[in-house]
Amino acid sequence: MAVSHVARGLTAALKERRMELKDVDIPYSQAGKSMIKTGQRRIAPDVAPKLAQSVRHPAVVMGIAAEFSGGYGSLWLDGPNLDKHRAAVKERAMVEIQEAMDALMHFRAHTPPEVASDSDRRKLDGFLMEVLDARQWLDFFSAVVCEDYGLDFLSINEKHHARLKSLRLVTE
Repeated sequence: MAVSHVARGLTAALKERRMELKDVDIPYSQAGKSMIKTGQRRIAPDVAPKLAQSVRHPAVVMGIAAEFSGGYGSLWLDGPNLDKHRAAVKERAMVEIQEAMDALMHFRAHTPPEVASDSDRRKLDGFLMEVLDARQWLDFFSAVVCEDYGLDFLSINEKHHARLKSLRLVTE
């Protein structure tokens, strides 16, 4: 069984924050918390927000978002080829943004989907991968900066959501 996004996020958060499982304030026994951390048990949907609020670490927040959306959204990066220093993440984000901008420049948005050629449709996959790579690295950069500077990732996102509402880009 693959380890869940929440389990990986919780493991990363506890390690980076030097927290212990007993410090996580969710309505599970220590054994239940341990099973969530190891991926033997999935966290209940109604408890997931409590976990995010208790730990307040981007790895957990991103893991919950990915897990409960069926895989949508940016992930907490933790692979062996990752340099997680904010300067390295910033550089990678800038590269990915440039690649997405180049792809956007070549995207034929003026062509209606119903008349797009097979060639145009085949290019969409690559185009969308560039856009999603940029999103991933920008989200991860935001998370790393929050962690490094002691900012609350959830609060920053809540402020951003409030801003979108004030601009009337989303409904309440």
